[in-house]
Amino acid sequence: MLAAMPSGSQRQDWDDLSAVDPYWAILSDRDRRFGRWDQTAFIQSGRDEVDALLADGARFGLPVARVEALDFGCGAGRLTQAIARDFQSCLGLDVSGRMIGEARGLAQDVQNCDFAVHDAPDLAPLQTARFDLVVSRLVLQHIAQSESKERYIAEFVRVLRPGGLLALQLPSHIPALHRIQLRPRLYGVLRRAGVSRTTLYERLRLHPIRMSALPSSRVLEVIDAAGGQTLEVRRQPVAGGVISSDYLATKSDTRS
Repeated sequence: MLAAMPSGSQRQDWDDLSAVDPYWAILSDRDRRFGRWDQTAFIQSGRDEVDALLADGARFGLPVARVEALDFGCGAGRLTQAIARDFQSCLGLDVSGRMIGEARGLAQDVQNCDFAVHDAPDLAPLQTARFDLVVSRLVLQHIAQSESKERYIAEFVRVLRPGGLLALQLPSHIPALHRIQLRPRLYGVLRRAGVSRTTLYERLRLHPIRMSALPSSRVLEVIDAAGGQTLEVRRQPVAGGVISSDYLATKSDTRS
């Protein structure tokens, strides 16, 4: 999901999706669209993903402590509540108030999760070197401006503790044909014209989800400039020729 620049249209897009099909908005499996995500399977997918993420970090001995974690762009809290099993507390942030409501409902029995709406262009309210784990997956790809993505990446490093682990994912390449994104653009035009979200999504089969990329070379530069150290980069092709990149990083002991 998305925690993005303050934007009424972005908030509306994700509020719309959380109202019509929140789980698919987060994990856009074409076979699970239109409410076909089973809640149990959805939550289990988060647990499996977090288990794999922490196993990757363990190869580097990170994070060295498991006190507090941040799930940036938490959506319905799929990863947040999974992270909370292994940390004393986990904070989930998202731009959509409806998604935050969904997350709170799903995690009502998880006492060490906290959720908040966040629509600022940085993480200024969060203390430097606060978190042992910072996770952002399937999030920054929905922020159009490269400068905004870079600012958030630098902020992830700032709020990470020395000895902490940053697990970051976003596309590093999107083919030109897919950058046009006619269907999301049409959704926006029709929504502004007053067409209901239900009609757009269920009858016209449209949605507002857009995708953008940031080259791996630039991600590495931003992490380094912010005082981080990249440990590993994994690149893999996904649908339509998109290259998705996963980054594991930590923070230099010389910065706090």
